[in-house]
Amino acid sequence: MKKGRKGLAALLVMVMVITMMGGFNAAQKTEVNADEKTYYAGNPIITNMFTADPSAHVWEKDGRIYIYASHDIFPSRGCDLMDKYHVFSSDNMVTWRDEGEILSSDDVSWGREEGGFMWAPDAAYENGTYYFYFPHPTGSGDAWNNTWRIGIAKSNSPASGFKCADDGYVKKKDGSPYVTGIDPCIFKDDDGSYYLYTGGGASCYVAKMQSDMQTLAEEPVRIDQTLTDFHEGMWVFKKDGLYYAMYADNTAGQNLMRYSTANSPYGPWKEGGIVLEGTGCDTTHGSITEYKGHWYLFYHNCEISGNGTLRSVCIDEVKFNSDGSIQTVKQTKEGVANVDYVNPADVAGSNSSPDPAKFTEKTDYSIANAQIGGGATRGGDAIENLHYEGSYVEWNNVNGGKGGQAMLTVYYGTPDGATALVKSSGDKAGDGYFLKFNKTTGWGDYSGVATCFIDLNPGTNNTVKLICGMGGVNITGMSISLPDQNAPQETTLAPTQKPTEKPTEAPTQAPEYGKCDLVVTDIDTEKNYYTGEEAVFTVTIKNQGTATSASNTKHGVALSVDGQVVNWCDTFFGPLKPGEEVTVSMNGGPNTKKSWTVVSGTHTVSAHVNDTRDVDESDTSNNIFSKTMTFTDKPAKSADIRVDGYQISTTLGGFRTVYSVSDPNAEVESLGLVYGLSSYVSESDMVVGSSNNKVFDYAATEKGRMDMSINGDEDYESYTMTLQFDKQQVAFLSEKMSVRAYAKLKDGSVIYSKTQSTSIYDTADYLYKNLMMNTLSAHNYLFNNILSVVTPSYKEIDYNWNSAVVTPNEI
Repeated sequence: MKKGRKGLAALLVMVMVITMMGGFNAAQKTEVNADEKTYYAGNPIITNMFTADPSAHVWEKDGRIYIYASHDIFPSRGCDLMDKYHVFSSDNMVTWRDEGEILSSDDVSWGREEGGFMWAPDAAYENGTYYFYFPHPTGSGDAWNNTWRIGIAKSNSPASGFKCADDGYVKKKDGSPYVTGIDPCIFKDDDGSYYLYTGGGASCYVAKMQSDMQTLAEEPVRIDQTLTDFHEGMWVFKKDGLYYAMYADNTAGQNLMRYSTANSPYGPWKEGGIVLEGTGCDTTHGSITEYKGHWYLFYHNCEISGNGTLRSVCIDEVKFNSDGSIQTVKQTKEGVANVDYVNPADVAGSNSSPDPAKFTEKTDYSIANAQIGGGATRGGDAIENLHYEGSYVEWNNVNGGKGGQAMLTVYYGTPDGATALVKSSGDKAGDGYFLKFNKTTGWGDYSGVATCFIDLNPGTNNTVKLICGMGGVNITGMSISLPDQNAPQETTLAPTQKPTEKPTEAPTQAPEYGKCDLVVTDIDTEKNYYTGEEAVFTVTIKNQGTATSASNTKHGVALSVDGQVVNWCDTFFGPLKPGEEVTVSMNGGPNTKKSWTVVSGTHTVSAHVNDTRDVDESDTSNNIFSKTMTFTDKPAKSADIRVDGYQISTTLGGFRTVYSVSDPNAEVESLGLVYGLSSYVSESDMVVGSSNNKVFDYAATEKGRMDMSINGDEDYESYTMTLQFDKQQVAFLSEKMSVRAYAKLKDGSVIYSKTQSTSIYDTADYLYKNLMMNTLSAHNYLFNNILSVVTPSYKEIDYNWNSAVVTPNEI
């Protein structure tokens, strides 16, 4: 399944330079002349999602400039879950088009099973093919950091159709995978040669590429020795015959972007200085590219989110001195000016920055009528505990008037500062809107007012949801303001902003025919867990609607214990047919933890399906299911007995059973095996001293004690017992035999293993065909004395060395 959507409709991505967020806008600046205006892009340039690590290129084919960027997941779940790449393009540096998703970790067959780790990329164009280079590890769990490869996806288009083959990664000269660092930079020199730079953790390597754009032409050369304070994020370009290397240094808290110069792509490098001061993020990463006579620096900051793991791409102009040195780039809010014609409709139409003064028809919505979840709670005057990942506040029955843009205002208090993702019914793109809460003087200071513009459908059946978890905030109310011409003639829904003393439940949303309806039918654990163990939960999802749920769309589940989100699942992407169920396991959580550390006692465990509202449903009021689950301390260990497997003894001419006993409390007095012919006995007959004359029991002896446990389990001691047979008795060799281990305890009771059933012939057949005997003579013994005796036409097999035990389940 694919994460996210591909082939998105082209969206003009333009930014607001006012503090309100949620659309794509260009800020009109000054008139160039009477007929033409100058427009500025504003920074950040991309606000419909969080993006970072921009790699900018101008391709000969169409003359547009393209940004290949990584994607930060909101709410922030850490860099390990960065899962996909988007491309953005422009022909004037002001109006940017979201070309859509070009690759996700699910598209990489050779990558780590859990996905994620799609970090800073780069791209190249050669002989009609576009090459997209990206770092991705193969190691699962915690074993990922030493398994980085540089993946390659190819396409005939600069912004769509990219495919990563099963061997789609950079290879060394001998064809083996090039296991390297991160942050690929693919540089084309004037003679047409390509060089691949990779680096991270203060080391950097370069190697010339072969003409296939995939194989190294030489052994990589380490070059960071002459790069001052190199950390990561290498970017190489050439200007006026001089090679420039730009990279992130090791400045704590806010990496600086430095540069060095050289006369060769290998260096040695001469220190140049600082290209960019810190941007407010821990990391820095960018690119420098020339477009239509101007040089630009593409970089990221965290201006929108205030969080270093939720970054946004920016652009500012680069200035060179006459000696080739780079002036430190000034970070601006206004961004860069247009370098080509800008269609006024693109900046003055429906995507333009609205004037808040025109949104005068205001309706207040009380927190008393809001639905909450994901750990959020109701305090005296506010909804609290919105710092939990997955926490949310949702208002239904929101009046959208005649539909279109509306101004959302949220009233709050926070000494932290926070960010929320806003989802609304009228959001056709589906990416949501970002709302920033600036700090107030304290949790009880509800003077905070945060505003953004959202889209609503006509009428009163709209939903507005704030998905929190990025910083703490206490919310006291919400309002929707419509423009005068859009306001309805009568407003029937106008609750007060202040909560009532006893909050009323939100009305149940009536199901809509022709849509899916996702519910949770059960919560379970993968096995029994005890205090202190790491429990992994499973959740069963059902579509009880009348239509199949969307494919290639995340059907997310957030799981909370006692009101706190502890895990989630974001790996199931549909579809679900009406009436169909699927059970998913939690695969992530805060700090990437997919399990919950068990605390003894009874807990309320809740699962919220479609918690981020990615799936369009007829009813969202029934997405949460709760049950009580009790966990206890692990019971004290007691004696245990089991049958481990079988052998054929060629020296004794017998059928050998291997069995093991665990006796942690020194309770076992004696042990042994019970045998019976399967066709004559039942489970109840298989006991010591059985009245069935087809059942026999034999006690273990010291001679049968093994030096070590057959399975390496220190809690168990293993024994063998051999039942001799007459190799000429064909019926006995092929007769099914029941075997059961027993242990007599000091209190007089007897414990038994599960009864296993096999025959001497079946055991010999399995050992022989799988070459499990440890000598040639033992291998031949099976054929000559058992297999060919029972089946004269049995085909003889040449011998090879192997083990000599077959487990009960293998026969």
